[in-house]
Amino acid sequence: MQIMPPRTDERQPRRRSSAGPSSGSWESDAPTFFLSFHTLLGWMALLGSQRGVRRLTLAHPTRDAAIAAVGHDGQAERSRSGKSRPAWADELVRRLRAYADGEPVDFSRVPLDVSWRTAFQKKVVRACRAIDYGRTMTYGQLAKAAGSPRAARAVGNVMASNPTPLVVPCHRVVASGGALGGFSAGEGIALKRHLLEMEAEACRYGFSSFVSPEESLAGSSESS
Repeated sequence: MQIMPPRTDERQPRRRSSAGPSSGSWESDAPTFFLSFHTLLGWMALLGSQRGVRRLTLAHPTRDAAIAAVGHDGQAERSRSGKSRPAWADELVRRLRAYADGEPVDFSRVPLDVSWRTAFQKKVVRACRAIDYGRTMTYGQLAKAAGSPRAARAVGNVMASNPTPLVVPCHRVVASGGALGGFSAGEGIALKRHLLEMEAEACRYGFSSFVSPEESLAGSSESS
């Protein structure tokens, strides 16, 4: 992976990502916040609400590219004071930077807004979030874990449209027979391979968890 140099300029988001919930599906009474930040995996950006993370994008060469990829609904605002974003947001940024540094970070208790998903999709997301760092599942195994063993193709569709990679670790879901399967974030399959190799290396060296699921991030991990 190419390490992206940091920049200090900030620009307004210009377009919406096609993945994830549309602005019309979001709760009108749930104000949103927007953050962009640099990591060793490149620029990341996230969009969230008091309910949890709504979108996350990663591995972009510039801040502008990350902003364009994450999109926003016109009501989101970036706040350096922290007044308009929940307490867990800054902790999530810290964890994402640590993950990019190669630390075995746990994201399973990060609040996630799944209010726009169907009941089946929520089960798939919950099962995917239970895949441990450094481990993988096939699409068929994930379908079984979600209670729908014959729905591997539908599970693949949920993973392909995942708007919150890493928080929902779709990169850990692979095809049967050893193939990696698809991945839409960043550089696609190259990034998926890099993330899996990075996690495998951390596990080989026996690094202890950077932070346990119970630490620092308060509240439910999913909000429906």
